Amino acid sequence: MGEFEFRGAQAISDKALKALAKERAPEGKRIEIRDANHPGFVVHVNDRGKIRFLTNSRFPGKASTSRRSIGTYGTKTDREAGIFTLADARAEAERWRNQAKAGKDPREEARRIERARQRQQAGTVEKAIEEFIRIKLRNERKGDEVARDIRKEFASRWGNRPLADIERADLIEAIESVRDRDAPYQAYNLLGYARRFFDWAAIKYDLEKTPCDRVRPKHLGLKKTPRKRILSPTELAAFWNAAEGIGYPYGRVFQLLAITGQRLSDIADAKWSEIDQKERLLRIPGERFKSERPHLVPLSDAAVAILRTLPQFKSGDYLFSTTYGKTPVNGFSKSKGRLEKAMLAELRKADAKAKLEPFVLHDLRRVVRSGLASLRIPETVAEMVIGHDKKGLAAVYNQHQYLTEMREALDKWAARITTVVKPAANVVPLSTGVGG
Repeated sequence: MGEFEFRGAQAISDKALKALAKERAPEGKRIEIRDANHPGFVVHVNDRGKIRFLTNSRFPGKASTSRRSIGTYGTKTDREAGIFTLADARAEAERWRNQAKAGKDPREEARRIERARQRQQAGTVEKAIEEFIRIKLRNERKGDEVARDIRKEFASRWGNRPLADIERADLIEAIESVRDRDAPYQAYNLLGYARRFFDWAAIKYDLEKTPCDRVRPKHLGLKKTPRKRILSPTELAAFWNAAEGIGYPYGRVFQLLAITGQRLSDIADAKWSEIDQKERLLRIPGERFKSERPHLVPLSDAAVAILRTLPQFKSGDYLFSTTYGKTPVNGFSKSKGRLEKAMLAELRKADAKAKLEPFVLHDLRRVVRSGLASLRIPETVAEMVIGHDKKGLAAVYNQHQYLTEMREALDKWAARITTVVKPAANVVPLSTGVGG
């Protein structure tokens, strides 16, 4: 097979190739023809009539030109099988020559592309999401919340599919399904979560593109509008009594949110070691507070009364736990659903046709902040109660902590809730000596 029958440069066509296949080379030889119209493109025909395409170029690391096989001739291209039509073989040869001119070895490029393809196929959505949660979300303040949402909305939909197979239409369908169940604000947030996840995955798994490319909230009819929902006094009473019915741990978390105005994670992730019982304070460390600075929450009599109902575990330090204090509670979606159902039942005790407008737990901060304003609590104090920093020059020059003022504000707020809720005898008292 080392001998060639050279036929020089010719105009190569499919008709000519089929004729060569019938002719075949003499036994033990190969016919070689150079393409007159495509320099560097070569055709070999062996003694069995098999046709092979080659390219003749100077590849990186070589002092002179050399030939490399592109594949065999066929009526339909199958790259994995190494079969090419004449037109596709010429295009492949041209691509190889251009890579060689750019200093890239086509073989190495092909291996790189194949490795990238294998990484993409190996990187299923579920696997990538769990890795993203472990690497990127583990220590973030809202990491648990984001993890819960992307598992629920993305991993459950696309779990075993390769990342590279998720297309823009898949993403849009997922986001619109959330939007259309009357959760446009959640859909807006999910689009942001998806963009962050796929941007990370594009680097980790060498994706050429992501389904988020060019997708903007406005394309899906989404916009981030400030929430204004607050619970009415009647709804707040229903909230309190419904939470009481749920009990420990979720119901007690809900009640402390209503009394303190803190963020969900600030209360749900609290530890007994953060409770200063002598000073009656919750000391939230900077590593788990939004502004990354410590935050002090004065505990009213009502808050202390709730804390006294909580179990204390020997095996863990968390206030609210289903693992004997080893880990904090999570999975609030299910308990929130129970809460809303119980609230509606409470409301319908007075009005059989009562309805409950949708709300989120974060709306309780707005309830508390608005309530403090109605009690004529100074702006600075009210803002500090819910964990907002001082503004402008006051942040630099006014280093007063306002603990006394914040305690007075939260005591007044507890008294206000007492007048609204009017708990029955079987409900944890809101206050042990404030208001009535």
